[in-house]
Amino acid sequence: YWVGGEPLMYDIRWWALEEMVRNGSSKNCYLRYNSNLSRVTYNGKNLFDYLPHFKDWLMCASIDGTGEIVEFVRKGIKWDQWLDNFKQGLYSPGGDTRMLFDLTITGPGMFSLKDLFDLSIALDVRMETKIMFAFHADIVMSPFAWPRHILDRKINELLDYMKPLATPKQYTLIKTLEEMLNRPTFAEQWPDVHETEFKKGKSYQDKLDIIRKEKITIADIYAEDTELS
Repeated sequence: YWVGGEPLMYDIRWWALEEMVRNGSSKNCYLRYNSNLSRVTYNGKNLFDYLPHFKDWLMCASIDGTGEIVEFVRKGIKWDQWLDNFKQGLYSPGGDTRMLFDLTITGPGMFSLKDLFDLSIALDVRMETKIMFAFHADIVMSPFAWPRHILDRKINELLDYMKPLATPKQYTLIKTLEEMLNRPTFAEQWPDVHETEFKKGKSYQDKLDIIRKEKITIADIYAEDTELS
């Protein structure tokens, strides 16, 4: 089970793949990856040349959205390169059943969930879905920092679009969105402190955006919704 950090950045992981293929132990080994899939090559070696030599494998490719939004959420990712890397795996032998979207729902990512859902349908790719952790009310990247009525409206808009089109491969996304309708927002969890904590979290995020020299900011993304902007 290769997980990170980022496993595809480890020298020893590439050495292990080559050694296991060389000595024949690969045929007895099942590989599972959690990877941001920002690279699939190393010193002229391609990950998907090795994987068919193993007993079986699964790639859980971490993703939070599409385009500029995912590039904002997941600093350093290049969307076009990520998608090309994913498709290399998808179109490799057996990749159509072994490549999946490992989705984490964030506040900014809510604005590209429709595009990611459409991509899952177009590529016929399974999704696994979870929500970003948030143990305090200052985590402004969480959709639960939003007011209840805005969160519910956005979720219901997504569900109205997705449910008629979804296949079993998008099941976890649909179920997670439905569960979010019954999960307390920060205002409901921390009614006495959420406003103060939100301001503190927003100030921190604004500073991060300056340090990271983002092309877009969380404010730019949220400007798409007049009630959030």
